[in-house]
Amino acid sequence: MDPTGVDSDQSLSAYWQRLARRATDTQLVVCAAVFPLAVVLSVIVSLTRPHWALRWWPTIAAPFLVGAFGLWGIGDRELTSSRSALWRAVQGIALVVALFSGAVLSLWFLQHVVGTWNL
Repeated sequence: MDPTGVDSDQSLSAYWQRLARRATDTQLVVCAAVFPLAVVLSVIVSLTRPHWALRWWPTIAAPFLVGAFGLWGIGDRELTSSRSALWRAVQGIALVVALFSGAVLSLWFLQHVVGTWNL
């Protein structure tokens, strides 16, 4: 550790795990509740206003990332008390959703900051 108290060799996964373990049960449940709400909202908007789907779909990645964090944290807590394959699967799905959401947010951010390049 350096003098500021930050571990310079820490990975993103270790940070994610430490953050989830510091969160309270209520915080994780609220985060996990965002996930089904985002799914329902996405389906409703896609069915009622399909022409909006091409413009707004990157913005739904943030709620998916928050929901994935909550689900992963709940799975992590459940795995400390039992070694259930179901909770491993929940964590795996949450990880895939988080990685995809993070990639979408990163690319969306870069598109708006850098813009398109014409070569």
